[in-house]
Amino acid sequence: MRLLIYSSLLTGTIDLTFKLIANSDVLTVLTSQTGTNYSVTVAALYMLMMVLVLDFVSFFIHMLQHRIPFLWEFHKVHHSAEVMHPLTNYREHPVDNIVYALTNGTTAGIFMGLSYALLGYLPSMPVLLGVPILIFMFNLLGYNLRHSHIWLRWPGKLAMVFGSPAHHQIHHSCHPDHIDKNFAFVFPIWDVLFKTYEVPQTNKDVHFGISRTKPNIYTSCMGLYLLPFKFAFKPVLRCLKPAPNKATDKKTGDSH
Repeated sequence: MRLLIYSSLLTGTIDLTFKLIANSDVLTVLTSQTGTNYSVTVAALYMLMMVLVLDFVSFFIHMLQHRIPFLWEFHKVHHSAEVMHPLTNYREHPVDNIVYALTNGTTAGIFMGLSYALLGYLPSMPVLLGVPILIFMFNLLGYNLRHSHIWLRWPGKLAMVFGSPAHHQIHHSCHPDHIDKNFAFVFPIWDVLFKTYEVPQTNKDVHFGISRTKPNIYTSCMGLYLLPFKFAFKPVLRCLKPAPNKATDKKTGDSH
């Protein structure tokens, strides 16, 4: 479901946003450039800037998911995992996927459209096995261990520059010192700048889950999908509920 929702919305949003800026669709532009050689330097810079921009937007959206109660109710599903493994990456609510797909798709479409308007073409990013080299290296250096119990922390200042499994494991910890920390995905420098960075030397205080004192209610598939709607809209419904009529209440009280 995640693949279907995220991929469809992401590609559709990219193409729509790109078309609004470049007055052409992405596929047509890329097809017309087949066989054309471009500067490797420009392609590398294009890849770096694209990843930086998308990573910052993802970081900012992630931070909002924790600080806006409505969004947190859906994102909470991902944090309800108390045992971490690579498949935890897919323990997400569809609303979370929609939020990321729309924001990242819009950002990518704008970036690609502006690049095309400026350069007159879309640079081809350096790839390895079909994946941009920068993202390939990120995955190779432990991305799949982020959702695991394997503590891997980069040495020295490198831990503040490039995301490590330890960086994200702290984000999933419900220890008071770890709550609302480490929102970045690829580059923890965003956390450093926004003062949300926290990567201790050891994982002795790491405890996965939402809370150590309250029971986990997200233990069934139906609960994972339906409970977030209940909790997210509860304050909204409370606000829409008509206030009690004081005059009627007083009259009713007098009749007794």
